Amino acid sequence: MLVRHHRGLSVGSDPAWGQGSRGLVAGGGTPWTSKIEYVTIATTGNAAAFGVVHGAGPNSWDGSSNMSGTAGDGRGFILAGHDGGYNGSDWSLNLIRYLTIATTSDSADFGDLTRNTGRGAATSNGKRALYFGGNNPSFSNSIDYFAIATLGNASVYGTITSGELGVTDATGDGTYGMVGHGYNSSWQQNTWVDYCNIDTTSNTTLFGGAGTSPKVSIEGANMFACSNGMRAFYGGGYQQSAPFGGASFAPFIEYWTFAVPTSNSLEWGQLPGSTKSAPGCSDDSRGMVMGRGDYNPSTIYYFDMNATGSGNNAATFGTIYHPQNGRGNAAALAGD
Repeated sequence: MLVRHHRGLSVGSDPAWGQGSRGLVAGGGTPWTSKIEYVTIATTGNAAAFGVVHGAGPNSWDGSSNMSGTAGDGRGFILAGHDGGYNGSDWSLNLIRYLTIATTSDSADFGDLTRNTGRGAATSNGKRALYFGGNNPSFSNSIDYFAIATLGNASVYGTITSGELGVTDATGDGTYGMVGHGYNSSWQQNTWVDYCNIDTTSNTTLFGGAGTSPKVSIEGANMFACSNGMRAFYGGGYQQSAPFGGASFAPFIEYWTFAVPTSNSLEWGQLPGSTKSAPGCSDDSRGMVMGRGDYNPSTIYYFDMNATGSGNNAATFGTIYHPQNGRGNAAALAGD
């Protein structure tokens, strides 16, 4: 996401396109869960029960993982994913589920994506939502879109120009969507991020790459993403070429400025601890990392997206429910 009306979801908190006062986290974990929980982003504290993800697939009672979340116009969307273990196997899903963010309830059926997939990424401009990439089992460069106001199925938007992509997150600024990092079809990690105008149907364009700081000049996957409408933030996750020697789960946060396409990322700071496959969401100033992913306990972190400089630190917000081995590969979204 890059102009402004102005998701990394622009200026200010605009619940029409995916920022808002309430942050939700859905599914994920090992064993997988169907729980949906929420927090009030401006406060701190533990997450509270919201509902459950409906219709995960043949084993819907087992929960679902590798889903993606986005929001617009008061609705939250939980997209695709893998069902929790029919006869020990994962089932890729094409489901679009939705809910009303201001209430507490289970999700309901909205429609279907054009393909069965999981481990992709989603964003919106409040009127239209995009779903990028994913894998089933190979990684894809396809992009789907659907209209937020009307129940129905998705259509083909275009392709991710820089390549196949999965195990990633997306964000935007209300006009443009941004997606990147993650894995390619050879399970190699990417440094690039692409962007596109959400209202059109087209292919993405390269926005930029990782910056020169040793903490962000590396590839990454299993990362979170969020935005204040001016900057797009990526952080956490797994890095195959760590700055301190060997692969690692890194606590670093980087950002791009939407108004400066073709730029590289800059260092923002770091999290209190490492995360892996933890999703992000935000209001207009506070970025949220909804759990530590595959780590226990499932601590929620928050950080000031308007802070300047490179030596900033995120802080502990509270916790979310976590199964035995963490809450990785959940979906997150924010709105009102």
